[in-house]
Amino acid sequence: PIGVTVSTTPSGQIVLVANGTKSQILVFSTSGTLQKTISSTGKCTINRARDAAADSSGDIYVANYESNDILEFSS
Repeated sequence: PIGVTVSTTPSGQIVLVANGTKSQILVFSTSGTLQKTISSTGKCTINRARDAAADSSGDIYVANYESNDILEFSS
């Protein structure tokens, strides 16, 4: 993993782990349970994710290293 972030969403705190080599974001509960895996979908291509964060609505933002952009994944 490259980036690890704790964010607060409407359903509580989550831990976001950016896995750059697999180009995915892992979403964990604060107790360590994997809740979901976010990977490329449609127009949103994760390209060596560097970090991620969630806003208060639960939307997740991913910083792409190779593409030099930020992706938004709706909750």
